[in-house]
Amino acid sequence: MANQTQPITVPRQVVDLILEDEGLTSELEDAAARVVLQWAIRLAAQAVRAREEGGPPLDRDGVAEVVAPVRRLVRQISGLVAARAEMEESEFATRLVALLDTACALGRQ
Repeated sequence: MANQTQPITVPRQVVDLILEDEGLTSELEDAAARVVLQWAIRLAAQAVRAREEGGPPLDRDGVAEVVAPVRRLVRQISGLVAARAEMEESEFATRLVALLDTACALGRQ
């Protein structure tokens, strides 16, 4: 039996806020950009749900406020991916771990 999980519902505004900024992944090839953007949408939706938990739904400004750090993180990830060939392995690993820590914190906002 295949492992089936329920798809998450992502507010349209979250998708728009991630996809409207072409600069987020401009340094990446299409396939890599697609992977990063899909991940960013999931992370942003998770961050919005975490912020709304136990409270009222966020308005447009509230959603934008929650998504802004995710967008900053995506820019950093894109830069890291684009520069990885020119980096020492230890520097790449250090920067990657720092970005992962940031992503984990954003998902728990």
